[in-house]
Amino acid sequence: MFAAVAVCALLSVGLVALTTALSRRVLRWLPPQPPF
Repeated sequence: MFAAVAVCALLSVGLVALTTALSRRVLRWLPPQPPF
């Protein structure tokens, strides 16, 4: 039970880190867009 909770927490943290890294990379590549 504890192992499953630990794996779920690790996956969620990894997913958040991956999404933040991807968003930062995409924002760095794309030119600044005007807010709509």
